[in-house]
Amino acid sequence: MKKIHVSAILILLVVMSSCAGLILNFKNSQLMSIQKGMTQQEVKAILGKPNYRRFDGAMEEWEYRGYLSKAGHSVICVNFIDNRVVGLDSFRDGAPTAPPAPSFSLGIGGTVTASDIAPACDYRAMRNDEFARFLNDVKS
Repeated sequence: MKKIHVSAILILLVVMSSCAGLILNFKNSQLMSIQKGMTQQEVKAILGKPNYRRFDGAMEEWEYRGYLSKAGHSVICVNFIDNRVVGLDSFRDGAPTAPPAPSFSLGIGGTVTASDIAPACDYRAMRNDEFARFLNDVKS
């Protein structure tokens, strides 16, 4: 009977420790060290390999999910254009919506807002001209 208890405890510890590796732990200092213009390699050195990766057009987005000290379970999204950080967003996991992304400058004149670049994760939709062509094809 004692062997069964010891075996059960050992199995439970192994299962629990394997699940703990799935949750990334971040420090606020790590998040605050991500700066506009950093390369993907620099971000990976700070935050590690992303949990999810998306790209749409010129923008690529890396998503990290983990435990951020002081904020709890959080989502961190890092946006890249031409292998450089152009945007960063972090919010508590389970939040109904992410806060709006700030505008940023590409350094080539003018300011780019989030609405100027199709978001990689919000939706997949056709432009009006694409939909009109699609509708005409369906009708014919």
